[in-house]
Amino acid sequence: MKITLRFSLLFLAWFSLIPVSARPAAPAPGILKWRFPAGREELSLAAAGDTEFTVSIGGAIEYSCPAIAADGTVYFGSHNGCLYAINPDGTLVWQFWTGGKIMKSPVIDTDGTVYIGSDDNYLYALDPQGRQKWRHHAASWFSSPALGADGSLYAGTGDGYLYALDHDGTFKWRFRTGKYPKVGAVGSDGTIYIGTWLYDQSHNMFYAVNPDG
Repeated sequence: MKITLRFSLLFLAWFSLIPVSARPAAPAPGILKWRFPAGREELSLAAAGDTEFTVSIGGAIEYSCPAIAADGTVYFGSHNGCLYAINPDGTLVWQFWTGGKIMKSPVIDTDGTVYIGSDDNYLYALDPQGRQKWRHHAASWFSSPALGADGSLYAGTGDGYLYALDHDGTFKWRFRTGKYPKVGAVGSDGTIYIGTWLYDQSHNMFYAVNPDG
């Protein structure tokens, strides 16, 4: 114990004499790894390293937070109506065009299916290769969807409804809120938690809805 303590003190005394500039520098956190330009905005990932590449897509990214699949593929939407699939190194895998702006975030199922809502009033289901499996129409835009443990899909619409769909796109039910609902999460018991809002903030509410609607 005395020998170990004496060695530790000697090492600290020696290390304190080394100039700071000669000591190994710690890696700086949050250094940009790559950028994916999208017109006025860019999708970026922060990691150790320098910028590796940029790829222009010509559309703004607004409110569409990226979702990352198990294989590392990154999915996000753009104002130009495209859902993009990007490799972890920033190269484009595929893009899927919808008929309206995508200002929502995608969600990924366990089988790799990607669900995304668009301002063209459709909720889309795409396979990992970017092929459309199905789409469901509503009277207004769809919000970002959420998945239940049983594979059910939940999404709000701009006309004030919460929609419940099966994983194959079959309509199950809808719940009227009268405001703009955005699904926050689905509990382990299947309860759907949603927040609603209006621009004047006069009808902001938080709901807990049973899985049977």
